[in-house]
Amino acid sequence: MAGVIGHILPLALAVALSSIPIIAVILILLSPTPPGVGIAFMIGFTAGVFLVVSVLSVGFRLIPPPTASNPPFWQGLVEILAGILLTVYASISWYRTSKSKTDPSLPKWMSALNRLNLFSAVGVGFALAFRPKNLLLSIAAGVEIGSAGLGLAESLIPLGIFTVVGVCTVAGPVIGYIFLGQKMEDTLNTTREWIVRNNQSVTSVVLIMAGVVILGAGIARL
Repeated sequence: MAGVIGHILPLALAVALSSIPIIAVILILLSPTPPGVGIAFMIGFTAGVFLVVSVLSVGFRLIPPPTASNPPFWQGLVEILAGILLTVYASISWYRTSKSKTDPSLPKWMSALNRLNLFSAVGVGFALAFRPKNLLLSIAAGVEIGSAGLGLAESLIPLGIFTVVGVCTVAGPVIGYIFLGQKMEDTLNTTREWIVRNNQSVTSVVLIMAGVVILGAGIARL
């Protein structure tokens, strides 16, 4: 159990430091929409993260356990592939950012976040959990949890830890806004501006580190 948690914590941290969900929830909280919309977004994102890693871990559990004559090469290969894809993607993004001469900007679809209602906020939060980077990280976590030989009840512990750590940067602003209200606005604005300026560099570094961790875990299985 401890080994599984140790392997998935860097992956969950990489999910938590994904900039798009953080910026999205900050924009929602700073918009004229009711605070409940931010809570709905948080619920949708949390449900999405938990569902993705749970489905993947259950899927890997259903694969017959390895034997001496059938070693689990597929587990290592899946992790190696995910690690390579993450590392390559992050390296390319970092290179493009370092060469770009234009100021960073937000995706155009984020301009619609101030018009969300409770139901659409849940949907947007849920959808962001299925971004390619999150899927690769969830695949690696699913391999670790699903192939660890844990019972169903035991699996809920690493699944819960992965989810809580993965969504903490989205849940934190929402919880802070619930208790502090408009006192949080300056902090949220400062955070948003910093993330917009530095999100590609931070995300690239985190993903490279996560990719190396995943790659090393995959190689160790071979």
